Amino acid sequence: MKIHIITLFLILGTWSNSFPQDFWEEAGLDTTTIYSLAINSSGDIFAGTNMDGVFRSTDNGDTWINLGIMNFNITSMVISSSGDIYVAHLEHGGLRRSTDNGDDWTTLDLDHFHTSVVINSNGDIFVGTGALGVYRSTDNGMNWAQINQGLTNPSINSILINPSGHIFAGTISGGVFRSLDNGENWIQINQGLSDNYVTSFAINSSGHIFAGTANSGVFRSTNNGNNWVQINQGLIAGEGYRIRSFAKNTNGDIFTGTAFGVFRSIDNGENWIQINQGLSNIHVHSLAINSNGDLFAGTEGGIFKSMESTLPVELFSFSSKYLRDEIRLNWVTKTEVNNYGFNVERRINESEWNTLGFVEGHGNSNSPKEYSYSDKDLFAGGSNFQYRLKQVDTDGQFEYSDVVEVEVVPAQFELSQNYPNPFNPTTTIRFSLPQTSQIKINLYNVIGELVATLADGMFESGNHKIEFNASSASGGLPSGTYIYRITSDSFVQTKKMLLLK
Repeated sequence: MKIHIITLFLILGTWSNSFPQDFWEEAGLDTTTIYSLAINSSGDIFAGTNMDGVFRSTDNGDTWINLGIMNFNITSMVISSSGDIYVAHLEHGGLRRSTDNGDDWTTLDLDHFHTSVVINSNGDIFVGTGALGVYRSTDNGMNWAQINQGLTNPSINSILINPSGHIFAGTISGGVFRSLDNGENWIQINQGLSDNYVTSFAINSSGHIFAGTANSGVFRSTNNGNNWVQINQGLIAGEGYRIRSFAKNTNGDIFTGTAFGVFRSIDNGENWIQINQGLSNIHVHSLAINSNGDLFAGTEGGIFKSMESTLPVELFSFSSKYLRDEIRLNWVTKTEVNNYGFNVERRINESEWNTLGFVEGHGNSNSPKEYSYSDKDLFAGGSNFQYRLKQVDTDGQFEYSDVVEVEVVPAQFELSQNYPNPFNPTTTIRFSLPQTSQIKINLYNVIGELVATLADGMFESGNHKIEFNASSASGGLPSGTYIYRITSDSFVQTKKMLLLK
């Protein structure tokens, strides 16, 4: 059977002949320490350094431009919903704002040593200081109010705001304080927190709060800070317990930067895995993740970027190819997290999607994995074969890939030999149509009498099959030779079949 094949090949990423074995690659600024990182909605990356200024990259870390603010320790950066950038540093005059993506900076009237800056959903700005507690501005930084009622330790390291607007302040020796009224009043919430030197915060989509400490690792609260539980399984005692930063991807995976590299948790902090492959400087001060799941680490030796996305089951390529009597699907994942496997789905000529089979995944992997599946049922009617993958996590969540398609258009009319032959009592008859046609298939005995009409109607171009059961035709056919004939406006072909009972 001659078949014209049109195959579409889908690339999901940049193809290379070899895959990286390391997790990290260098991303520049290797002569300075990176204390803070921020990424805007366009994917531009901003890096705050130790005395060397603020840098910007518009090409995912390949090149950097110095934006000024020299001779300062840039401890914190935040970007508002409108794109304004706020930079905090430890020296006097320590708060700057840019409204043009970092090209120009304005010094705001808050002359203190600043350790952290955050913005709530209303646009209110909160700044933590080294010795004077928390300041708030409700007018884009024009005016500031000190808000320390109940804040008995004014040495602020970090600030977090949850979706409800509750504010959490991590201090140098007083643990965690919380405000439920936009900073007007604070209460100390240290139940279960054995280390009161709180360096950093993170929060997941469930509202669970993660607090990093200077010497005792990570603590988690599942009840808005009322109680804390230490969660250090997998962290390395000593330098690995010195938490400096957090980052979270859209899948909920938590990353923490420590004095002993980067650790990742895919189970809400219950377990941590060190991911230092390729990280030549393990003194990590800052982390940030872009919308593609790329992870950036600011270290005492510049910036490093993950060579692979941190998002689960990153599909690198998905292709389809016709090989004689089958269509071969091939796909490659770059990384996998909790990957149970793939349902392979197909539809023909825009019909409903049907599951063809299942291919087991590799669970968790930081290296590329190759998969394939063969569809040998090409006589399913129609010529446009579309395929997609339903990637299923171990917890039942799933996500669909893009669609690849193959046009299987027969070059000519053809009636195939039935199979099996001889048969009893069922057999399959296949035929191919290069164009949509009115088709009739009749079955005759050896003396030319019509015993059954097997098909009669309009069929689309493509490969088709029909099932014939001899026991249901004319009350049951006796053993013998039969002739089946296909006819259309421009084509007639006849073949024999043998029924043996």
